[in-house]
Amino acid sequence: MNYFSKLGIVVLSLLFLSSCEPKKKEIFFYHWKTDFELNASKKELLNTLGSEKLYTKFFDVTYSGSQKGPLPTATIQFKDSTVIGVKELVPVVYITNEVFKKMNNVSEAEQLARNISDKIERLVMRNKLTVSELQFDCDWSMATRENYFTFLKAIRTQASYQKMGNPNISATIRLHQVKYKEKTGIPPVNSGVIMFYNVGELTSEEETNSILNIETVDKYVASLEEYPLQYDVALPLFSWVAVFNQGRFKRLLNDISSSDLEKLNKEGNYYSMESSGMFAESYYLYEDDKMRYETVDERSLSQLAERIKKYAEQDFNIIYYHINSKVADEFSAKEIQQLSDKF
Repeated sequence: MNYFSKLGIVVLSLLFLSSCEPKKKEIFFYHWKTDFELNASKKELLNTLGSEKLYTKFFDVTYSGSQKGPLPTATIQFKDSTVIGVKELVPVVYITNEVFKKMNNVSEAEQLARNISDKIERLVMRNKLTVSELQFDCDWSMATRENYFTFLKAIRTQASYQKMGNPNISATIRLHQVKYKEKTGIPPVNSGVIMFYNVGELTSEEETNSILNIETVDKYVASLEEYPLQYDVALPLFSWVAVFNQGRFKRLLNDISSSDLEKLNKEGNYYSMESSGMFAESYYLYEDDKMRYETVDERSLSQLAERIKKYAEQDFNIIYYHINSKVADEFSAKEIQQLSDKF
């Protein structure tokens, strides 16, 4: 065998090995506050991780009983005329399943697509943004599948969507929609984001952690092997407190830190106050209220990584929910990178 033949074999071998290596995962975040602002520490976090894209909730769409139809709420407010601190924003619109459940026909879904696309385009143009992706977040069901999928298809036909340069469309996907894809269907989008949080029974007093319950994840995660849509995965970096009274779920307190609970009484998985009063400076609670603190840590996310690596049949990127949380503040860029590398 001559020199050039040997050289050719070496080159081919290197190309084969490089093609077998898993693609390095990009790390992104959700921004889920109405006021858009990235302070210096957030910008540094994104820069250190090389995170050039930020999935940003532009507004919610809920069903209004008084108006008997969909109503946009919590529209994002940009404090600066020019968005600074990230290369690209991905507009995300959260739509409640009730919006699609209340529709009488698919023409209403098409009208909703027109209204939402127009509103996104106005915000994009007003703030001089360039977008390559739009994302829609809806926990659709078998009953709302037709209306929701009609809505997604209709987005592409809108003049306002085309003015934005025909960006890719992605949709969030819950674990039950992965496992029961034959019933819930595959959304007609370019890609999906599979949500690996909020998988437990929030309103059940028996639940230990509804944000990330590994036992619940185990019931669904094997279905990743057969899911046909290109996807990324969304991971939790947040905490909250579920409040119960006399065994019934009462309310949810968002973005509570462990330090807020230091002076409370603890019994099992629940905390309580000695007397009625203010909690965490913003919430009034009663003496007989019970609070279940839920969060994530390195151990639980590492366990999740083991499951996903075992069954994921494709390369994917990671989107953490969310950059505004107190839990995200507790992780350094190095720790987030090390954690992400486990996936």
